[in-house]
Amino acid sequence: MHATARETIVEMPLEMDSPEPDESLMLEYAKGDAEAFETLFQRHKNRVYGFIRRFMGGSYPADDLFQEVFLRIVRGRAQYRPSAKFTTWLFTIVRSVCIDTMRKQKHQPLNTPIEETPESDVTRESTSVIQITPRDHALERETGNILERLIENLPVEQREVLLLREKLNLPFREIARVTGCSVGTVKSRMRYALEALRKGLIAEGLMQ
Repeated sequence: MHATARETIVEMPLEMDSPEPDESLMLEYAKGDAEAFETLFQRHKNRVYGFIRRFMGGSYPADDLFQEVFLRIVRGRAQYRPSAKFTTWLFTIVRSVCIDTMRKQKHQPLNTPIEETPESDVTRESTSVIQITPRDHALERETGNILERLIENLPVEQREVLLLREKLNLPFREIARVTGCSVGTVKSRMRYALEALRKGLIAEGLMQ
């Protein structure tokens, strides 16, 4: 009798707690749950900071913009509606903070014309920027520094798409919602960015 009970207990599947969705946490925070905000902050702080640092380069302190992003989230919590993924809403705010800062600082013109390419011209949903196998850690660091510099020198429209896609792994449709343009335009900008990076790495002798 005891053996059967023990076997039954052993064979019962363990229930694993799944993380609460971002959207639910944001709604809870909008109602006053501070712990929900802390969970969201811990989940996304590294991605937000990394995007800001790479997108802005050395033109503005990333810490200040990072704080501004989360201040806007705090101020806008009552207006939040889960009509899209939380990450779409979040990085729309991140992008807005960065673009507003660029305009104030006149860092870079934002009217670079980009010809839209039909979606059929960019068929891969997942695109890898560079596949480099460094022979040692020194070369790896050198390559990383060069790549960061090349990314920083991309036009704003291309740089934001590249970072949202490659660094944050957002799907093209979500990037389109964040940037407010069509999926075809997003894919076109991604293609131009990849071509510019490849040309830059070839010029640096890191690709053939």
